[in-house]
Amino acid sequence: MYKVAICDDCIEDIERLKQIIKNRPTCPEEILFFEYQSGEELIEEASKEHDLIFLDIQMKGIDGTETAKRIRMVNKNAVLVFLSGIVAPTTESFKAQPYRYLMKYFKRSELDSELDEVLQEMIRRKKIPYFYAVSDGQAVKLKVEDILYISLMKRGSKIFITKEAKRQLDKEDRSEDRNEDIISNRKLENIYEELKDYGFEYAHNSYIVNFTNIVKATGKEITLEDNTILTISRSRMSSFHSRFSEFLGMKYRRGL
Repeated sequence: MYKVAICDDCIEDIERLKQIIKNRPTCPEEILFFEYQSGEELIEEASKEHDLIFLDIQMKGIDGTETAKRIRMVNKNAVLVFLSGIVAPTTESFKAQPYRYLMKYFKRSELDSELDEVLQEMIRRKKIPYFYAVSDGQAVKLKVEDILYISLMKRGSKIFITKEAKRQLDKEDRSEDRNEDIISNRKLENIYEELKDYGFEYAHNSYIVNFTNIVKATGKEITLEDNTILTISRSRMSSFHSRFSEFLGMKYRRGL
């Protein structure tokens, strides 16, 4: 089942968009719509983890940009589409990683084309890849997107994950003797071979980084979403930046 949220303070715009989506040949049969007329309403139901979110920029109360930033704190994988009648994209709005920015006055043919791509992206993201590790004698299932980086250890590798992923693991396993560190006995080079097609690359001989969770990159350093700063070694600098540029190029061709 695909969960689609439409958040707009104009109920007529919500109904219009919903009908257009339903009539697209790319629309899955198993789809459930959620309607919200304010950012506050959508934020309250962020735990539903919608697969696709259409969000009006201009709304009373919490605007679309601020709503998106709060939603991203609990739902990183949703396809986010900003809707607007007159407002142009801002630097702040793009921090929420929207997939598209649609103007309400688009011609129907333009809107149909954009929505087809949006729906296809929703379907693609639903097929989330997972990484499995055995840590402290227990199997751990991680979303690939939740991994920040993986470092080399003397006997295996250490996996660093996002704060939200840590909280989720804490909920699932409340035992007092649980080791908070995720240590795998697998070699880093073998893990890299499994994850390289998902946007992982060596920034240093001793660690691989998930491009998805980089928030800032300079020539010699990268900053991850939890504010961890990692150094890019001189020997890896060229290949790392080359692959990171390819990753960004693919991402922007899809529309962020």
